[in-house]
Amino acid sequence: MRTRPKRFAAIGALAVIAVAAAGCGGDDKSSTSAAATTGGSATTVANGGSVANGGSTPPSFTGAPIKVITIWPTGTTEANFPEGLAAVRAGVRALNLRGGISGHEVKLDYCNENNNAADAQACAQKATDPANKYVAVLGMFSRQTGNMAIFEKASMPVIGSLGVGPDESTAKANFLLTAGLANFAVLPASCQKQGAKRIGMVRFNVDASKITEQFAQAGAKSLGLEWAGTVVVEPTNADYGPVAAQIKDEKADCVIMSLTEQATVAFIQAAGPDQLLFSHTDAGLSAANAKKLTGLKWAGAAQLPPLDASTTDFPELAVFTKEMDAFYASSDEGHADASPALRKPGSSELGWLAVQAFEQVAPKVTGDLTAAAMTAQLNKTNDLELGLVPKIDFTAPPLVPTTRFFNGSAYLLTWDGSKFVVTDPKPVNAAQFLTKAPS
Repeated sequence: MRTRPKRFAAIGALAVIAVAAAGCGGDDKSSTSAAATTGGSATTVANGGSVANGGSTPPSFTGAPIKVITIWPTGTTEANFPEGLAAVRAGVRALNLRGGISGHEVKLDYCNENNNAADAQACAQKATDPANKYVAVLGMFSRQTGNMAIFEKASMPVIGSLGVGPDESTAKANFLLTAGLANFAVLPASCQKQGAKRIGMVRFNVDASKITEQFAQAGAKSLGLEWAGTVVVEPTNADYGPVAAQIKDEKADCVIMSLTEQATVAFIQAAGPDQLLFSHTDAGLSAANAKKLTGLKWAGAAQLPPLDASTTDFPELAVFTKEMDAFYASSDEGHADASPALRKPGSSELGWLAVQAFEQVAPKVTGDLTAAAMTAQLNKTNDLELGLVPKIDFTAPPLVPTTRFFNGSAYLLTWDGSKFVVTDPKPVNAAQFLTKAPS
């Protein structure tokens, strides 16, 4: 059982932070930003219900608000994460109902990186513009190159990214809460647990997916599994029939997919849900879509526990559900995306955890709470207790030298026809498959 962090201890006992005056960010059309303030208003509380402060009256905030930003693609033809955005909004909303950070309201803005490099870099520029006075990026998905360099130059911390960008694994501004792309090193172990001996892969022709293949091959080699081959497709591919035929010709008995959920479903349908063993990380397939794939054979790996995992083992899961439900019941912007049917462990839980990490670390900053001060405090953090993952120590050597992977835990999953099931309550660690892999 994991120990629930003391998230509801009186924040007033902490030293009050002197916050630099915050200006209005406004819309940044170059990054197609949609500003969204969460929490603090009477309307928000009335519509969403009270959380931890025990009443329906909104707290009285002091001083200038603390500004943060979150970055996800939504409304595109590729990977979309409205549920990740909703989780950050839900987390900030609840944080403000608890009194914010040392009495200061936390205001959240959103920037859509639209799955393209120009908008991703525009979002990074918006986040680091001194005029906007953001102190952290909470939750992010971006497969683009170049934005992390902007964050790093400005000492802007990125907390709780999905870690899929090709330069995210080494950027010092990135504070990963999970293994990110390194989780693909665990997938061969899940395949092996269900009897597979020959591993194949289908991935997009993008840098991030290329990195996932390197991790997956390392994991397979560490276990002595055969690598059947890799089929590379363009993100715009619409016909997965030939792809399925090619991977079957390679005699793979378990196929790791580094695809969007839409493409994952299309590929499984083309191959036949019961014809092969399919493998992906927790963000790769929702339970709602899995239920539509009759006879699905699944060997996945989750960096975070399934949404219906035991709340005895994971008390924070009950808190996550309560805060998501309250946001969903509200009339706040984006509340519909907090629907239980849309929630995913790999994005919803992680987006929410980014807020919990911020809530724990920010009050420890002395002096003005700026991006640089937040980065410095994170670099000194060795006891980050988030409940859904093992304790994180950002001062310790990473799992893989020169990377930002501080937590490699993952749970092996199967599918029982109605839900994802953890095959072993004890998590494995991605590092064990990477350190054993031949060079």
